[in-house]
Amino acid sequence: MTNQLWKFEAIDTLFFRESRPFDTIGGAQLKSTFPPPVRTIVGAMRTAIGEANGVNWHKYQTGEEYQSLRQSMGDAHGFGKLDFRGPFLMKDRERLYPAPLTLLKKGEDREHWEFYRLRPGDKAVHCDLGKVLLPILDNAERGAKPLENCWLTRAGLEKVLSGKTPGISDIYEQDSIYLEEDRLGIGRDNCSRANIENLLYQTRHIRTEPEVSVGIYMEGLADAFRGNLQNGVSKLGGEGRLGAFEIDGDSINERFKITAPSGSAKVLLTLLTAGDFSDDWVLPGFRNETHDGCDVWEGEINGVRLHILSAIIGKPVREGGWDVANRKSRALKSLVPAGSCYFCEVTNGTAQDAIDQLQGIKIGEESQIGRGELAAGCW
Repeated sequence: MTNQLWKFEAIDTLFFRESRPFDTIGGAQLKSTFPPPVRTIVGAMRTAIGEANGVNWHKYQTGEEYQSLRQSMGDAHGFGKLDFRGPFLMKDRERLYPAPLTLLKKGEDREHWEFYRLRPGDKAVHCDLGKVLLPILDNAERGAKPLENCWLTRAGLEKVLSGKTPGISDIYEQDSIYLEEDRLGIGRDNCSRANIENLLYQTRHIRTEPEVSVGIYMEGLADAFRGNLQNGVSKLGGEGRLGAFEIDGDSINERFKITAPSGSAKVLLTLLTAGDFSDDWVLPGFRNETHDGCDVWEGEINGVRLHILSAIIGKPVREGGWDVANRKSRALKSLVPAGSCYFCEVTNGTAQDAIDQLQGIKIGEESQIGRGELAAGCW
């Protein structure tokens, strides 16, 4: 079983509908989420695997045949032995990373941007969470803003995880990755081939820039089912849009190499993919405690005991989707968005030990399909 990198490129435009349904009151335009929901990408991958192995999908769904393949890649009730990491954006075949929310910029002209970092304050403040250390901005005048809809190169993220700020060349803005296109559609009666009254709808599609793709790592597929896999084309997202996929047969997901200050216990955790923490913002398994007169959240990840002192959480990602097997909508979930940051202190070792143990692990629910991937650094 080998770690594979799958890359999906748009043939024309793509549409990954936001969580609102088409019959939303008021008929407002429906936007597209991007990068796409992981279940959409995983569904396209498993379809490609099945087609390459000559699957009769009716027999597969009823469990009449293909027991070995079902054990390997799962079915409507699970993902078998497969394990995913992603999805993520790629530019010129290199992975990009969501800008951590601890990073802010100032200035309208890109060439003159100045970068600043947030950190926990020195004094606890009473708020709805209790008496906590809220994030503050050092040495900056008014006007610094988060890097919304921006992605970092690997080198740029390593600088942020090392307690520094990136350079301009380390940052990709949305318009260098994709553009949004407004579309107008109308419902149609397939029997009469006539329009249906009162069924106008508006959508916003994604048109990616050249050399931009969506990547995802997959491992766990038995070697017996990999031999027939080839690059190809599949339906991807809504409205029957097509995406071309390419498979790298043997790909290594390298870890970040971060060196923490000697003796430090300060660890910064940032989400590289959205996390499912049961509709909560705090990391799974952490509980509220009082430490040195402040409210903190205490817990353990992969053997590392931590206090969460402060956090910067982005707007919740609402994700639902369509359950193909049961032909109904999935229940909506609120996910903690990629780029969210947690300022922690290690209580059973050094920051360097914690960074080495936490780098690249996945936490929370549905981590098997890539949710909750962490990058660890220092603050």
